[in-house]
Amino acid sequence: MKMISMVAMLAAVSASAYSAPQPGNKALAAGLSKYLAQQGDVCVGKFDWPIDVAPGDAEAGSRDAVQLPVLAQLGLAEAVGGMVVRRNAEGVEQEVPVQRYSLTEAGKKFYLKRDTSTVAPTGEKIARTGDFCVGKLSVAKVVAWDAATGTASYTYKFAAAPWMHEPAAQQVFPMIAYIMKGEGKMQMKQRLRLENGRWVGVRD
Repeated sequence: MKMISMVAMLAAVSASAYSAPQPGNKALAAGLSKYLAQQGDVCVGKFDWPIDVAPGDAEAGSRDAVQLPVLAQLGLAEAVGGMVVRRNAEGVEQEVPVQRYSLTEAGKKFYLKRDTSTVAPTGEKIARTGDFCVGKLSVAKVVAWDAATGTASYTYKFAAAPWMHEPAAQQVFPMIAYIMKGEGKMQMKQRLRLENGRWVGVRD
C-alpha cells in the first residue's frame, strides 16, 4: 500500500481557491472515504529502526538528529550509546560514537506495517514494509471535481497522534503542524475513477 506522502501535503491549498461543488459529491465522498481509510495514514519516513545519530548529524541537516531526541522526550523512543563505522569526508572508514534510537512500547503503536516503496538518490527503488505514522486523514467535504483530470478537491479531517499536540513535536515536525492547522480549511486533491458504478481512488 502507498501511504500519503509528505509531497502530497505540500500540495494543500486554500479552499477558497476552487470552484463550488458539483453534483455527485456524495458518491465522490464515499470513494474518497474508502480510499483514505486504506491509504490515509500520514507518516514521516522513518522506515527502519533502530536509527543511529552521530555527532555532527544535526549540522549536516539530519532530520533524525533533530526529531529523535524529541520522540525520546515524549516517551516514544529511547537511546543507548554505541559505536558504528562510517566514512569521513576523505572517504576513510572510522568508528564514530552514536546514539542508537529504538521505539519504546508506546512508540511501536505508531509504527504501521505497510508495503510501500521509496526511490534512492541513485534511482534505485527500495521496498518498505512499514513507517512511523503521526495521524490519519479523512474527508470533511468534497468542494470541487475536475472531470477532465478525474480529480476531486476536498477539505479534510486529521486525526493526529495525541503527542503531536505537544509544542515540541510540532516544532520538529512543522509539516504535520501545518496539516493540523489546515483541518477543515485547506484542500487536498485525489484522482478517482469510476469502477463498476463506484468511484475509487487512483494510486499514483
